[in-house]
Amino acid sequence: MAILGWLLVPQQGEINRMECIKMICVHDVGEVIVADVTPYDGISRGDKQTHERHGQELLVYTLMAPNPFAATLLRRLLTKFEEGNELEAKMGHDIDSAECCVQAVEYARRYKNAKIERETKTIGETIEKDFLTPVPKMNSLEAQRFVELLLQELATSLSRRGDICIVFVQGGPAVGKGTQCKRLANEHDFHHISVGELLDEPSPFADFINQSKREYVIIPAQLTVSLLQEAISK
Repeated sequence: MAILGWLLVPQQGEINRMECIKMICVHDVGEVIVADVTPYDGISRGDKQTHERHGQELLVYTLMAPNPFAATLLRRLLTKFEEGNELEAKMGHDIDSAECCVQAVEYARRYKNAKIERETKTIGETIEKDFLTPVPKMNSLEAQRFVELLLQELATSLSRRGDICIVFVQGGPAVGKGTQCKRLANEHDFHHISVGELLDEPSPFADFINQSKREYVIIPAQLTVSLLQEAISK
């Protein structure tokens, strides 16, 4: 949520950006004590809020003696967020909802073809229809646009064919992976994507990739997979 807040809270305007990001950072701090309760746990929304509020208060009282300033700040931020009246709190609630959408979309994409027991719909279809339709309404234009783009990406992902076969070929450098893969692609009408060539192509991360290569640092797997996913989607 803090990263989403940093990205989506406007740099200029009526919203106090730092105040909003502070609220976002601390609003779930009570879960440190009571854990992240979900509907599956069978606890009512009212009881969940009560437990979280007591967890927050415990942290406030824990800070009171060693750092009264931090304790007062924490209580003020939590109270304002829960009341939800100020612009910063409203934006914070938007970020909270947007982050839930991010998690839902990630689960829908990851398990889009997995069947639910005793159900005909897949997990991806269930999340899209039951949790993300209609598009959640936000107070801020920034969060609204972000969620709409996110759901457009999900719709595209779920509409792709599920019978496409993807084969990953691994091996050390200079062992002939590229040559053999290109040969197989031509013989069997496959589409070959070389990760090595992909990392050499222009991208927003080109300078970072080149610097990593110069310093003999392995490219982070998350970045490689992200670039590969983008290439596959094309």
